[in-house]
Amino acid sequence: MTRTFVTIVRFIPLTIISATLFYLSSLPSPDPPSFGFEGEDKLLHVGAYFVLTIAAFIAFGGRITGSTYGASRAAAIYALMFGLSDEIHQYFVPGRSCDPLDWVADMIGTLLAVWVLRVLTRSCPRLIRKEDTPGE
Repeated sequence: MTRTFVTIVRFIPLTIISATLFYLSSLPSPDPPSFGFEGEDKLLHVGAYFVLTIAAFIAFGGRITGSTYGASRAAAIYALMFGLSDEIHQYFVPGRSCDPLDWVADMIGTLLAVWVLRVLTRSCPRLIRKEDTPGE
């Protein structure tokens, strides 16, 4: 496979997730699933931006077995700027509002994803090396 093809394939999940979030933000009256507690929409924001950040990490060339600093930083910047632009976008959608606390929830999801990626990149290479070592 060519390098261009691999790059395009890596960006497909990020594109789908970003487009889905933009579409959902364009709906005039959100009707998210209800779990029956206060602030559940913030939990949905955390989860959505956790997934968005992981997809961005993959798209920007991050690998669990390699160095993640550049890819995780690019993924975090992408997710944070996407979240900010999404809140600004919602200001102009009838029935929606620009809520700074939603962006805070987006930031929490993004930072949680970066933390998980950092933990995985520190522990997975050691596990892979142990499995690859013959005779143990």
